[in-house]
Amino acid sequence: MKDIARAFIHGLDSSSRGTKGSYFRARYPGMFTEDYSGPLEERMAQLEKGLSGTQSSGSSDGGTTSRVFSTFLTWLQEKTVPVFVVSTANQVEALPPEVLRKGRFDEIFFIDLPAANERAEIFEIHLRRRKRDAAKYDTKELARLTPGFSGAEIEQLVVESLYDAFDTGRDITMDDIRKAARATVPLSMTMREKIGDLREWASSRARMASDAAVETLEQQSAALAALKAVASAKAGPRRRLGRPSTPPVEASAAVEAPVQEVHQ
Repeated sequence: MKDIARAFIHGLDSSSRGTKGSYFRARYPGMFTEDYSGPLEERMAQLEKGLSGTQSSGSSDGGTTSRVFSTFLTWLQEKTVPVFVVSTANQVEALPPEVLRKGRFDEIFFIDLPAANERAEIFEIHLRRRKRDAAKYDTKELARLTPGFSGAEIEQLVVESLYDAFDTGRDITMDDIRKAARATVPLSMTMREKIGDLREWASSRARMASDAAVETLEQQSAALAALKAVASAKAGPRRRLGRPSTPPVEASAAVEAPVQEVHQ
């Protein structure tokens, strides 16, 4: 509820900010600016987490969360101060329906996994952030190697490659990033069923945030399997370690030889 409280307190007019604002400052100390002035952009991350207790508020906190939620809805609908509210949700279906109607949040956008050209741009961004010349790296090839990867996963590929390069006392190379990509299973494969359900939900209930064509889960799976196969072929056959599964002939004969009894 911290993000909701912040949005609410900034949106109060001067006449009510003193009374209602003091309640929120006491409940969430140290999170508000001293004075509100000018247009404000309010970002609320994972909104469904902040509203998760509204249904059980009567038994869990005496109805406080429910009353704050009701005030927040009224503020979203009737605010006159210039506040642009943006929120994210990983489970939008868990949000109360009264939050999503027009006039409160005007539009629902679905942000899918990045397409190939978007992944190339993300690689360039994270290479530049780490003081590397992105022009020295074939980001289009790297995008081809990472179907279904999210922006956070691409960033971690760059970070992992930097650690590997630093460990050997050299700068990061394309081979470092290729190796990290082939060793990584993206979340879109680990949780492919949930990703598929979310895409199906958004296909008729939200606007696409990007018009770039994104690989389907089947295409992602096939592409990743092919890349893993190429990596395995380059690595060559694996050596088997440990005790052999079939004992040597001599040992087998020794075991199977009958025991001869000696009678004196």
